[in-house]
Amino acid sequence: MQGKDVLLEVKDLHVHFPVRRGILFKKTVAEVKAVDGISFNVHAGETVGLVGESGCGKTTTGRAILKLIEPTSGSIVYKGQDISGFSQKEMLPLRHEMQMVFQDPYASLNPRMCVMDIVTDPLIEHKVITHSQKEDTARKLLEIVGLDPRYMNRFPHEFSGGQRQRIGIARSLSLNPRFMVCDEPIAALDVSIQAQVINLFQDLQEKMGLAYLFIAHDLSVVRHISDRIAVMYIGKIVETAEKHDLFKNPMHPYTKVLLSSVPTPDPANERRRRRIELVGEIPSPLNKPKGCPFCTRCPNAMDVCKVEEPSMIDVGDGHQVACHLIKR
Repeated sequence: MQGKDVLLEVKDLHVHFPVRRGILFKKTVAEVKAVDGISFNVHAGETVGLVGESGCGKTTTGRAILKLIEPTSGSIVYKGQDISGFSQKEMLPLRHEMQMVFQDPYASLNPRMCVMDIVTDPLIEHKVITHSQKEDTARKLLEIVGLDPRYMNRFPHEFSGGQRQRIGIARSLSLNPRFMVCDEPIAALDVSIQAQVINLFQDLQEKMGLAYLFIAHDLSVVRHISDRIAVMYIGKIVETAEKHDLFKNPMHPYTKVLLSSVPTPDPANERRRRRIELVGEIPSPLNKPKGCPFCTRCPNAMDVCKVEEPSMIDVGDGHQVACHLIKR
């Protein structure tokens, strides 16, 4: 995005989880490479969509960026400051600016707290407001996300899924952040509610200048809300491009597979369209194939794909792809 400052820059991020065995599980015998060296950036006021199949490392990436889990290596640069080595205490001042909306709106809300306490608890914790200001603050936050403030004394189980997700969004907005990780925020909602929540995210971005890392597996949703899209496959980003460029000219075989699976509203086009079907299962992050991570399922795999991992190359206009086919 020209004219926009880089708000977040992720460089060669790795998140590995040890697999331990033996007496008291002291011996590390392997590593699950959930995130295996990814790089991307997010500009101020921009939405970057992160897409891929379940288990590819999208959620782990979002949590590592916010230091909810510790990255193994790599750098996370926020507003020019490398925060990858920050302790939880050092991260506290940044919690005002970096927030997360979780996938399951019910599991992310404390069932013993009323809505007023849920949305104002971050402000009390960070000493932004006093207890006497809770009611007025909660009323304003609920109005921002389109909920009736009269319900602030109710508990999460008394709301629908869409209403609970709005409560979670209100809590994330309470500290007036600049950057938000949205971890599949509509996946647990009814289709009729999904559009309302997506529109809410867009309205809030326009009013508050928010930047989003929008994690999803539904490409039609990502296309609607994102400025740029990064495609992820078992811990690796295989293609990144502006959304219009990605949908018009996908280059990586995996991206083509994902786009071919997106349903279209026109039945005639749906019948004419050739859907690419993959053979085989997704390799385990515990035992990744040598070379290109997609080589075991790629219909265009060559010998070099099985022994050499492709590097990310820029094909113009910020469109980057990691595939040996592009070099030939």
